[in-house]
Amino acid sequence: MAKKIWYSIPLKYFWDQLYGTQKKLTPYFSDEQIFILLRHGILNSPLIQGENLETKELKLSGLELWKEDSNGDFLHIFFLDKQLRDFLENTPLSDLDGIRKYLYDNGKSKDVQYLKTKGQSRCVQYTYGYIYPMRPMGMHFH
Repeated sequence: MAKKIWYSIPLKYFWDQLYGTQKKLTPYFSDEQIFILLRHGILNSPLIQGENLETKELKLSGLELWKEDSNGDFLHIFFLDKQLRDFLENTPLSDLDGIRKYLYDNGKSKDVQYLKTKGQSRCVQYTYGYIYPMRPMGMHFH
């Protein structure tokens, strides 16, 4: 068993930089209150140099991943063996329509806000992350 939790760089950023900094400033706030505060800050702050609406949406998406992780609703899939990961990556999927139907039928339905179009749409999602041994850039999907 691993002695240390290894988060991917994106999720680690939200745990350390955003949540960690905010928790020091507001130690009595619950994680839910911190999420609301951080989300409000991202949504209402002006664009900074090098930032655009797409990068803001990525920040919001990452913040939502952090919230799900802090609630224990984020599924972490650990690949302890590189050969297993390689085998699964190279295995062709024979029933994509069946897989798609299963995912839509069993996923979590959620309203998603879009900053660029100022629109909203209903999406079906699964939230999970693949964690590879000793690789700093794990993949998270939302």
